[in-house]
Parts: sequence; structure tokens; C-alpha cells
Amino acid sequence: MANKLQSFFAKNKKFILYLFIEVFFVLIVLMIDLLTKKYIYGKIKVTGEDIILIPNVLRFTAVENTGASFGMMKNSTKFLSYVSLFSVILLFAFIVFTIKDRNPLLRTALVLITAGGFGNMIDRFKYEYVRDFVYFELINFPVFNFADSALTIGCILAIIWVIVYFSKKIKDDKNKKHLDDNDSDVDNKNFWFMSLYNFNSHCDNRL
Repeated sequence: MANKLQSFFAKNKKFILYLFIEVFFVLIVLMIDLLTKKYIYGKIKVTGEDIILIPNVLRFTAVENTGASFGMMKNSTKFLSYVSLFSVILLFAFIVFTIKDRNPLLRTALVLITAGGFGNMIDRFKYEYVRDFVYFELINFPVFNFADSALTIGCILAIIWVIVYFSKKIKDDKNKKHLDDNDSDVDNKNFWFMSLYNFNSHCDNRL
């Protein structure tokens, strides 16, 4: 067993290193989320006063979000807690099983989505709500947090990856299969042609 593990790590050393790097960045994004919630949201919660960054445009305000990102699905904390847990486990598994695909868009998207989901999941299990504090007052945008931003940016990058790279890969695979099928047809035609030629030659020799 020990020899098998040693052999596995030796063969996959590079990809294990990539995995550790990505987990490290997930933890960095998660730490930023938790620290901003603690020191910005926490301060507003204690003082009861908003932090105005740009008057009538942008402010920090404390909101207990019992729903999903940007205030959707309110009062669904328990359900969303388990959805978040399942999603984070699924995303981490996806990070592991796609580790050999080194497309920068995909890797960045997975890191941001996993970290964002993890940050809000911790809030739901610990507080039974998510700590939101960023408010674009100018457009009356729903109050959000750093984890929501990471999730949104990650989803946008994932969509771009699907449109630009994944769809192209599927198209290339189809073209390759089409070429392989054509080559196979040519080989079959050559086989029957050569068989017929050899048969005719044999008949000529007999005559």
C-alpha cells in the first residue's frame, strides 16, 4: 500500500503541487471574505452607523441576509446551508478531477466559486444568516459581500470558458473524429482495392 501511494505521488507530483496552490488561493479568498465581514460588518453592527465611502453612491451597511446571494430566496437559511455544503464538496471534487486541465480561466473560476461558496456557507451554519455589507446606493443594488463578488466573477469566467474553450474543444473533437472516420474509409477502400488487385494478379499468373 505504501509503495502504491509513493508511486502515485511520484507520478503525479506536478498536479498535486497545482492542487495545493489552488487550495491555497481558495483559502486566501476565503480569508479576505471572513476578515472583511469581521472588521467591516462587525464594526457597523457594534456602532450601528454605516460607513459612507461615496455619498449617495457607495456605503457599507450591515444586513443579515437569510437568503442567497444579493438577497434572493429570503428566509431559506437552513435549506441554503445544505445546498452550500453540497456545492462546496462538489466544486472541490471538480477541482481535483479536472486538475490536469490547466486553462487559466477554468482554474480561476473554480477557485473563486469554491471560496465564495465556502465563505457564505460558514456564515449560514454559524450565524444562520449571511453577513452582507456592500451597498451601491446609487442604483439601489442588493447588499452583498466579498464572497458574493467572488462567486459572480467566478461564474462569469466559467461561462466565458464554456463559450470560448469548451465549445471549441467539442468542435475540434468532432472534426478529429470526422477525419479519423474518413481515414478509416480510405483505408477500407485501399484494402479492397489491393485485395482485388492481388486476386487479378493471381488469376493472370495462373493463366
